[in-house]
Amino acid sequence: MTSMLDIHEFFLEGGKRSRSHVLLHITEPTTPPEFVKGYFFVLIELHGAKTTHIQFIQELIDDIEAQYYSDEDASFEEILEATNRRTRQLVTGVKKIDCVVGVIQKKRIQFSYHGAPYVFLFHKKKDGTHQSAAILDGSEPEEMQEQLFSTMLQGSIGDSDVFFVGTPSIVDGCSLKQITKQLDIRSPKDTASYLEQTLQALQSGFSYGGVFFQRPQEEQISEPPIQTSRGTSVAKSAMPQLNTNTRMSQRVPTIQQSKTTMSESESNYRPRKNVAENKELTIVQLMLVALGKGLVGVSLLLLRMIKAVGIRIGRIIVGIIVIVSNHGNNRHTALQATKQWFFDKQLSFTSLPLLSKLLFFITLIFAILFGGSIWYLRVEEEQAQVVKEYTDTISAAVNKQDAADAAIIYGDDEKALTLLDEAKALIALLPTDTDTQIDKKGELTAKIEMSLQKLQKFTTITPESLAILPSDATVHDLAMLDDSLIAFGQEGTTAYVINKLTGTSSELSHETISSLRLATTPKENDAITFIYDDARLATYTTQTNAITTAEIGFPDTDPRIGAISIYNQRLYSVNTRANTIIRHGKTASGFDKGTPWLQDSADLSQARSIAIDGDMYVLTDSTVLKFSAGTQQNFSVSGLIPRLENPTVLWTYNDVNYIYILEPTNKRVIVLTKEGKLVNQYTSINWNNPTGMIVDDERGEIYVLDGNIVYSFTIK
Repeated sequence: MTSMLDIHEFFLEGGKRSRSHVLLHITEPTTPPEFVKGYFFVLIELHGAKTTHIQFIQELIDDIEAQYYSDEDASFEEILEATNRRTRQLVTGVKKIDCVVGVIQKKRIQFSYHGAPYVFLFHKKKDGTHQSAAILDGSEPEEMQEQLFSTMLQGSIGDSDVFFVGTPSIVDGCSLKQITKQLDIRSPKDTASYLEQTLQALQSGFSYGGVFFQRPQEEQISEPPIQTSRGTSVAKSAMPQLNTNTRMSQRVPTIQQSKTTMSESESNYRPRKNVAENKELTIVQLMLVALGKGLVGVSLLLLRMIKAVGIRIGRIIVGIIVIVSNHGNNRHTALQATKQWFFDKQLSFTSLPLLSKLLFFITLIFAILFGGSIWYLRVEEEQAQVVKEYTDTISAAVNKQDAADAAIIYGDDEKALTLLDEAKALIALLPTDTDTQIDKKGELTAKIEMSLQKLQKFTTITPESLAILPSDATVHDLAMLDDSLIAFGQEGTTAYVINKLTGTSSELSHETISSLRLATTPKENDAITFIYDDARLATYTTQTNAITTAEIGFPDTDPRIGAISIYNQRLYSVNTRANTIIRHGKTASGFDKGTPWLQDSADLSQARSIAIDGDMYVLTDSTVLKFSAGTQQNFSVSGLIPRLENPTVLWTYNDVNYIYILEPTNKRVIVLTKEGKLVNQYTSINWNNPTGMIVDDERGEIYVLDGNIVYSFTIK
């Protein structure tokens, strides 16, 4: 018998009952009188409830159910009216109550509610999509509800309609539009599973509950005969004591799925036992008993035969050993005994009656069939286990991807990345023995890559070629002063001055100063300061249009400067040999010897760029370190895929919202918040090995040096 309704529920228990506690109670009719009464359901969410409140509401539900099914003359409205007299203390004693209690009788639905629950209706249109309507949209009532059940709604549900009831907090994870979209591509059962996974990914600590009721097509419904001898109608008019509202029902979506079993302690799904299930199937039982006895008899016979064959094989092995080794000079005796045994067996078999011979062959055939059946069943079982493991692995990978997509929606990129890595590890375990398995693995891998692309936040740009330098130009980095860019490098003695507005370039010779490695321009924009060789200083100004030497000292012996930056007229230098950061004061001829600024010990051997906005950010070969007042702070880059690999330039300032990083390995410009969270990644198919970067935050432009070409692009 197909059920009158397909029921699919989901339930998630939060961490604290006192904060949010959900009760989901569904009773399914199983006898003709109960089918007249229909399905009974309750969904309640309590906020700030004590254990006594929870026990009281559970007893209240049991009392309503018992009276509804046992009292033929009492209507549902009358039962709720009587119940209201007992609930005043509950309504005033609990911080907040959101509940729905109702019955579904064939196509008729009537329910009462309190607070702001969600009740949705869906109708499957001809094109396969769903039309949705919110009967209760979670809005708080305008007036104080002094009774638990003060409003009654009723309507009808048509064939293939779906009626959904849920707790208010569900919209934290899925809106009505999202649920409708899921029903477009999934069954109500799978939609309930999706909601449960999505809400679980929130980890909000709240409890969640909801249930989908779907009425199948009319021809799929087989109902028991309805007893109509009772003198009262199943559906009575609304009780006068309630503020009863009658609404025409919306039509709702269809899914042809069998009812799932309700789970977990608080779901309280308790279908009544069907008396018809207790009937004895005597013929079937007798057949099963007879078959079992036959199998036992055949098994015992086969065991005896196996035992006899084992004994005979043992004797044959002993005889062969004696014949081969001539142990005790008994070879001749053993050969004679063997010949005599074969002769006796041949004589015994030929002397058997025909019926005995037939029975022997039949037994032998049955033994072969039985052994073959056992072997076949074992092979089938092993294959079924392999298929199950394969299916379970796919299901686990898909579930992790769904959970990762939900985490991406709610901004938990770290969790999403972990889940996608776990999904990729599961997919890697899948076999590729057949074309179907290869295609399935490729399909799942492609979906994972799509999710990773969402997480990576890559933007592919087409930058403008601002300037093309001579092909023999040996430059690797950029500096900026006013409207000019300076392209320079460690090899050669020629730099290039590029006009940012026109793109024109001119050579800047520095024959007496070789190996320009580092550069920085202060906020005052009055000069570019260079480091050449290991730790020597040079400057460039537009007035002189030349690179000239300047003075600087260091407290460390034999320093190797890996990064520099000027902030508030002071030069900060990183000595990668001594793992120190020195702060130099400005002098008339350059900068003084400086004093140690770093208070903590830190590994700065791979430092290659620094930027200061009050705090200092140090770029190494694989991470970003943050220091404040000489002390290292907790800082990490989050959500970045792939991880940092040999970046070259880092830039920010105190009036800039983001941190910009250039990484040649993956040909990208990375934008981070100052808390280390990924904002965007820019890449271009035109880039081959970008090594230098300048950010003009005022104009919203980024300049990238790639070989002998300077590119520019606009940032949003």
